[in-house]
Amino acid sequence: MGEGWADFIGKIITLKNIDNGISLNGVGTFVVGQSISGQGIRPAPYSGNIANNPMTYQTLIDDPSNATFTVPHGVGSVWAGMLWDLTWDLIAVHGFTDDVYDSNGMYGNTIGLNLVIEAMKLTACNPGFVDGRDAILQADDVLYGNGVAGSATGANQCVIWSAFARRGLGANASQGGNNITSDGNADFTLPSGLGCSPNYLIDNGDDASQQICQGTTSASFEFVFYEQNGYDVSTSFVASGLPAGSVASFFPATMNDTGIFTMTISGISASTTGGFPITVTPGGDASKSKMVDLFVNTSNPNLLDGDTLFSINAGLGSAFSDNSTIPASTSDNLDLTIPSSAFNGTVLWTAPNGATYSTSTVSFTNIQDNDTAVEGNWSAEFTFTNDCGNTLAPQIINFIVDIDGSLGVTSFDLDKISLFPNPTKSRVTITGLKNLSETNISIIDIMGRILSNNVTVNEISANTISLDMSQLSSGTYFIEIKSKENRMVKKLIKN
Repeated sequence: MGEGWADFIGKIITLKNIDNGISLNGVGTFVVGQSISGQGIRPAPYSGNIANNPMTYQTLIDDPSNATFTVPHGVGSVWAGMLWDLTWDLIAVHGFTDDVYDSNGMYGNTIGLNLVIEAMKLTACNPGFVDGRDAILQADDVLYGNGVAGSATGANQCVIWSAFARRGLGANASQGGNNITSDGNADFTLPSGLGCSPNYLIDNGDDASQQICQGTTSASFEFVFYEQNGYDVSTSFVASGLPAGSVASFFPATMNDTGIFTMTISGISASTTGGFPITVTPGGDASKSKMVDLFVNTSNPNLLDGDTLFSINAGLGSAFSDNSTIPASTSDNLDLTIPSSAFNGTVLWTAPNGATYSTSTVSFTNIQDNDTAVEGNWSAEFTFTNDCGNTLAPQIINFIVDIDGSLGVTSFDLDKISLFPNPTKSRVTITGLKNLSETNISIIDIMGRILSNNVTVNEISANTISLDMSQLSSGTYFIEIKSKENRMVKKLIKN
């Protein structure tokens, strides 16, 4: 039994909420080159599923030569398997905590550890399996009952008896000689008058949340069915809260003993997105329901085709795409933005001087020509929080900020030059010009292309012209006004 206690302590202090009592949990698997779910160096891996771990008190009795259940390790593994079942039955009732040191907490795994440690103090010398079982029942009285060992007042008496009875250490089991493993009698019944109603619980461990990508048509969740107190009734399951048009199926369709069942949601529409809290109800008993969360993530967008924006002097944002050039003037204020609504993830902007920024908007004031904090080659790397659309993640956009020092005003007087209406639908008027005959007007798009061939210029007076922009697409443009000595730029929005 000492080897069994040792196996159990090693397992329970490393237990995580991602585990479940049904999954295979071998000992010393690394020694024989197996995964952690292998059999390891014991006759069977630990598991609450009889099919995975068939070791009971009866199988020990049926091996009088100890050919399979060797002394001490093989015999101890039968005892550890019973303690393992008990722990997971307690977790099903009381829940799980990651803090194994919380000895005062009312969680199944810490209650199980407390019971085993306390029972060691109460176990008779040179014990057998029945002695060990009785000591755990007494420990429950001491820790979770009236404090008197043997009073049968512990809060977990039904759970304890159920776990041991399932493995053949029921009310009528006997252990025979303490140093002989085959002269006892196994029993799988509960004590009469114990008052434990046949019962069951379902749990889903770490499988309570799942994310899939838009377009995925199905998703599966695993649950553990914990049979308790001799429950032996076929139990079916129903699910509610499913995505519209989808259906849930269960395999096996019914359960009546401890084991794993799977819920598969199928028929999820390609247009479905968002979160869906799904409730699984066993046997029509809402008090035993468990909830899982299904998240259908939208496919990651292509952020290289114009989701990024720039604005000059707090003006309207203009889209720019991969390999764009952003024109700006000395003393301008510049904002670079990726709207938070554009994608789920993080952004890393890298400036020409190597500085990095992780905010959705990067702002600069009073920018200057040849200042590599702003002017030069930029990149923005977008990393997505989900892997929907692997070919698009991560995405990197490269662009240039070009600050032209000559775009400031020298002899031109901004107070006298006016451009209206702005925004415009077709025609814009520019007033306050001087020496119109020596002034050149150019229309430039955000890619830096000159579009004057698509614009008709009409002279209205000596200092006023009209531009017909009806042939241009909606967007942001720059009006360049240049004479022999001077040059200036104004931004125009075309609706």
